[in-house]
Amino acid sequence: MSTDAISGPFALLARHPSYLTLTAAQTLSLVGSVFTGLVIYKTVSEADAGAPIYALIYVLGLLPGLLAAQAARFYRHLFNIGSALRGSTLVATAALLVTWIGYDQGNLFLLLFSEMAVSAATGFLAGYQSLYDRKNFHEDELEALASVDTIAFSAQTLLGLVGGTVLLSVVDPERLLLIDALTFAVAYVAFCLLIRRGPARFAHRPERDAPEPVLGDLAPLQRRAFWIGPILAAFGGPLMSLGPAIIDAKDFDGSDIGMAFSPVLVFLVVRAFGQITGPIVARPLSLDRLARLPLLLPGCLLAYCGLYFAIWATASASLAYGLTFAAHVVSNILFMVAYYAQLRFFSAEEISAISSKSYVYGTLAATSASLLASGVVALTGYLALFLLLIAGAAGLAAVVIGTERLRKGM
Repeated sequence: MSTDAISGPFALLARHPSYLTLTAAQTLSLVGSVFTGLVIYKTVSEADAGAPIYALIYVLGLLPGLLAAQAARFYRHLFNIGSALRGSTLVATAALLVTWIGYDQGNLFLLLFSEMAVSAATGFLAGYQSLYDRKNFHEDELEALASVDTIAFSAQTLLGLVGGTVLLSVVDPERLLLIDALTFAVAYVAFCLLIRRGPARFAHRPERDAPEPVLGDLAPLQRRAFWIGPILAAFGGPLMSLGPAIIDAKDFDGSDIGMAFSPVLVFLVVRAFGQITGPIVARPLSLDRLARLPLLLPGCLLAYCGLYFAIWATASASLAYGLTFAAHVVSNILFMVAYYAQLRFFSAEEISAISSKSYVYGTLAATSASLLASGVVALTGYLALFLLLIAGAAGLAAVVIGTERLRKGM
């Protein structure tokens, strides 16, 4: 690993200490949302829920964000970055009361309310995070920034999963939801203090009259940068939503590998470890070069789907968790490249609208694919689903190869 690969992210944080503080505040809010998800998955897994319920949880955690991002063109010019951060955190905090009532009454819809509110907040913020990054960082910092953002997001998820799993072993879910509310409250205070110390960094807002992006008018590299995320979501949606159901159905005996927690919770933690490792593995490589490789997307999708097929096929708990780790190393390399490519190939004036539209397309793809996958599993089983996913990735590879040959022949 090169010296630049090691020093890049740390040098970036040293040059922008306020960004380190912002990341810490975002960590608190994300850890809180992960705690809520753990309570939901624990409750559902103890009720012996099947694949349709897991898919429903995944979809209901995405749809509000889809609606919020789709409506972004009507409201995004009304709020600056600071107002958007504070408002979304308040909404997520208030929604926890409904989630607590849902757990107390055993009502799945109310239990999911907080996750739905966090989803709406995420969709609302879709264009603001990328606007902050594009306005406050130089172009030669974007590779290091994409690495930091992706690693930080994965680390936040991992911290929430590990911390929440440990806490669930010593406190009941209702107390964990109270801890959840505390993390959101502290995050809100941290956002307020950070914005007060450096208001200029958070004063940017999307332009009111910025034209909506026309996908047909994008340059080839812009088009590729835009579509990586939604296509990854179309394949990742079924795998992310049904992964817990696949593990739950195996009835692994935790004592075989010294496992003290629910197999589904362990799966979520291992998945997060893979997500944080992916950007670290890819960091020595040039993200700009990766973003320009036509076969990166179909190649990673083939590996991702193939590894999940092996997870479903194996009867070994240790092998299943190892394959889970590898699958999410691959998927998060692709996720990091997608984020970098949008920052690199779109201007500060375009990035907010592009990020919102990409979020809408990605969420719609993940939601539709998850519902379709759930139906396929219910009617024909997992084998048919994996054959469809692998065939889809292979078909995408064939289209990319053919398109590149035509382009070079012109």
